[in-house]
Amino acid sequence: MRSFGSSSVVGILCATGALGAVGLALAVSAPRSGHFAGASSEHGAVSLSVSANHKVVTNFVTQIGYNGACGQGGGPIYRINVARMAIGKAESFSAHTTARVFTLTARAVVTGHFVGTRARGSVSIPGFVCPAPHKGMKDYYETFSVSHK
Repeated sequence: MRSFGSSSVVGILCATGALGAVGLALAVSAPRSGHFAGASSEHGAVSLSVSANHKVVTNFVTQIGYNGACGQGGGPIYRINVARMAIGKAESFSAHTTARVFTLTARAVVTGHFVGTRARGSVSIPGFVCPAPHKGMKDYYETFSVSHK
């Protein structure tokens, strides 16, 4: 049986730690710069761009409409346009913005995160919730998925 000296064991541990650090760095790499496009859970178009320095989402554009959570019916479709959102250390982004349709406005929230060449998230108008019998359901809430183009 072969035995390893203490310097061999230290060398193996250092090499293993270095490979782990490289793997961790790759796992949390910055999102790709450029244009992303996709769709929302209600089949609306969603697009955004990532700046060349990988630190800012720019030109996030989509729409949000009534999702049927309260039952049969409908409502206006609001336009969502966010000029800039910082990308955090966890590759996440978020913003509070004003959703608009004609002269109507509502406060909206956009949240998302990057995973590789994709981003996923949600858009909601938190002030709009269903009355009884669907009390508490979010009637203006959509998820989205986009990929690098």
